[in-house]
Amino acid sequence: MSVRRTGIPASGSTRHASTSAERRTHLAFGSGIHACVGAAIVRLEAEALLSALVRRVRALHVAAEPTYQPNNIVRALGSVPLRIVAA
Repeated sequence: MSVRRTGIPASGSTRHASTSAERRTHLAFGSGIHACVGAAIVRLEAEALLSALVRRVRALHVAAEPTYQPNNIVRALGSVPLRIVAA
């Protein structure tokens, strides 16, 4: 399956991940025998971080254009400057 940056499937692809199990499977964490042993911890840390952020922040605004890491394989963000409005 291939999805362009617009979110529209490229020609030849069949569908988007639609079940929660499919959405949880992320290429960065691998799968099967190649699964990342720390993936569950990372998911717990991300959940704790986002929960705390939601409680303490009223708004997030992009303060400047994001920068991208030079990479021939993937489009990776280098930084996203944010302006945070406390709750």
